[in-house]
Amino acid sequence: MTMELDKERITRALTPIIGMLKMFSNLLSEIADIEKSEGKKIDEILKELLTPTMLVELSKKMTPDLYGEFIASLLRLASVTSTVTNPMLLPAEEKKKLASEIEEIVNDLEKVFNKLKEAPK
Repeated sequence: MTMELDKERITRALTPIIGMLKMFSNLLSEIADIEKSEGKKIDEILKELLTPTMLVELSKKMTPDLYGEFIASLLRLASVTSTVTNPMLLPAEEKKKLASEIEEIVNDLEKVFNKLKEAPK
C-alpha cells in the first residue's frame, strides 16, 4: 500500500465519523437547551409527554388521521429501536436497512409535525 492509498482510506473512514460527531454535538446542545428551559432531564420530559393520559389528550387535539400517523410512527420507532441494541455491530447490509427504516420514520414524523404546525389552534 502506498501512503496515498492509506490517506484515502483514512479520509473515507473518518468522514462519516466526523459527521456523526458533529450531529451528536448538535444533539447534546439541543437536549441541554431543552433540559435547561424545562428544568428536567430529557428522559423525564419524554416520559411525561408520552404517557397514556397525554396520548389520549393528543388524540382529542389532532385529527384522527394525523393522530394515527403519529402513533404509527412512534410504534415503528419503538419496534426498530427495541430490536437493535448496537447498530455498529450489524453487518453492512443490515446497517443500510436500519438506516433506511429510520429515515422513513423520520420523514413520517416530520410530515406529522409540519401538519401540526399548519393546523389551526
